[in-house]
Amino acid sequence: MNPSSRFWPRCRIYFRRFRIALWLVLLALLGALVYLNQVGLPAFVKQPLLDKLRARGLELEFSRLRLSWYRGIIAENVRFGRADHPLGPRVTFAQVQVQLNYRALARRQFQVDALALRHGRLVWPVAQTNQAPRQLAVEHIQTDLRFLPNDEWALDNFRAGFVGARIQLSGTLTHASAARDWKFFQPQPQARAAGRWQARLQRLADALERIDFAAPPDLRLDLHGDARDFQSFSVRLSATAPAAQTPWGTLAQGRFSARLLPAANNELSRAELGLRAANAQTPWANITNFLLLLHLTSAEGQTNQFNGDLTLKASDAQTRWATATNVELKANFVSVKDETNLVSSDLVLLVERATSKWGSGANARLAAQCLLALTNPVPLSGQARLECGPLETQWGRARQVQLLARLFMNRHVVEQPSGLPRAPLALDTNAGQTPAPLPLPAKEGGATAPTSPLSDHADWAWWARLEPYALDWECQLAELEARQVAGKEMTCRGAWRAPSLTLTNLHATFDHGQIDLRAALNVATRLLEAAVTSDADPRQLAPLLPDSARRWLAQFTWEQPPRLSAHAGLVLPAWTNPAPDWRQQLQPTLRLEGEFNAPQGGACRAVPVSTAQSHFS
Repeated sequence: MNPSSRFWPRCRIYFRRFRIALWLVLLALLGALVYLNQVGLPAFVKQPLLDKLRARGLELEFSRLRLSWYRGIIAENVRFGRADHPLGPRVTFAQVQVQLNYRALARRQFQVDALALRHGRLVWPVAQTNQAPRQLAVEHIQTDLRFLPNDEWALDNFRAGFVGARIQLSGTLTHASAARDWKFFQPQPQARAAGRWQARLQRLADALERIDFAAPPDLRLDLHGDARDFQSFSVRLSATAPAAQTPWGTLAQGRFSARLLPAANNELSRAELGLRAANAQTPWANITNFLLLLHLTSAEGQTNQFNGDLTLKASDAQTRWATATNVELKANFVSVKDETNLVSSDLVLLVERATSKWGSGANARLAAQCLLALTNPVPLSGQARLECGPLETQWGRARQVQLLARLFMNRHVVEQPSGLPRAPLALDTNAGQTPAPLPLPAKEGGATAPTSPLSDHADWAWWARLEPYALDWECQLAELEARQVAGKEMTCRGAWRAPSLTLTNLHATFDHGQIDLRAALNVATRLLEAAVTSDADPRQLAPLLPDSARRWLAQFTWEQPPRLSAHAGLVLPAWTNPAPDWRQQLQPTLRLEGEFNAPQGGACRAVPVSTAQSHFS
């Protein structure tokens, strides 16, 4: 038989055998793939993979680790967190795709490059006593976690939902394996610490339940930092809400932004906050076109030492007391060196127009400096200057008003901290001095009042709140007009030194003459004393007097107004008496003495008088 005739039959036999072997191999591979897809990966494959993830700082618990036909290795029902910490945060994902480095796999090395996390949920239980259990939950988490060289993580395309808000997050984390040691993920060893966390979560859950959004808000967060140091994190946050109703009020077209930049190369760490709203309604005020900007800086490792500035603007503001237009507030504050609770602050407030039930004013400007404690909003010391004009009230109007004031602790005067740049206000140089008492000697049979020591404040009523403080002020009004009484200028100075309230000098200038008034009130004894001198024409003040006084004054005429000086004293009713009988209680204590002099004379009921002078008591 010809050999060539046997070659082709043998080729066909070998081809059929090769085809059968190939089909068997393909069938075996298909069976293996079906097994790996339905049953899961064998232990000798899973364990190196889990070891690699554990070295990256991830502890995974899953129901099955299988091989997908087209997505690679898939972990199902994955849980991150500690099962022995029932009140700790728990993160679960329906599927986690493990993306391997195929070049390393070709060298028989397992190297995980990324995880694609899908259909996730973060749950933090909130413990409650004798109530149904609650939890805070972040739903529909979708993200990609990339493992970069040198123990760095990168989070991409993070999307989730939280109480109706859409969340987008991205960031990087260096030394990421240290994140598993965060106290955030550790069980609290002390019941007190765990209780604090649960109390905070309860307050957060209560607040979130009372917030209602008209449309889902958007929140974007960009985060970068070192897992070993929380102070190294830089944060960029932005949030928008078309409309929201919260426990603190309602908000329309609100936008919030925040930036936190860590200190680097001996620089200052910075924080920036911004809030804008087309309209905001709160229990305190209704505001239109609202803008708030806050900047804070602090040195590295010195959290108690910081500088900051605040800007607040609004086109319209309405409160229960007043309404204002074009309001702008600028303030800067500096922590006092070596004083963890003291802050020195400067502020400037500008108001184009303000209206209240007491009156209205325009072009108001308030400049103030103060020293205050972080735990108490009442200043420990300070000085302020207010300018406004014109000012109209139910009692009168003035073209220009200036008010200067200085406040400090009465018993312990707090000095201005050194080393802080300050532009001093133009306050009176003698404002800090205690004013001399008025020369009002007691007369026999004059006003008397029971004395009480300064330490006894039971009968001071609301005055007791002012006892720790000392106050000096100076006020100036130009072109004053009240009830058809016009004055060129009025200035006054006063002081409060518990228990004395003193008006050191009130000086009013009119077209014809001037008036000077001094007064003093002792809060402890309730004794009020006053001294007045005047050479102004009393007929200029007639519109301020009652009808009977005007009729009596109409009996007199003169060429030159008489000169008048008088002293008066009386004891006011008890501060704790809500409805005193003024006539019955004041009249027995009233003392009045003085003199008048009309050197040019005049007439009384058409009877001419060449000169007149007299004392009265």
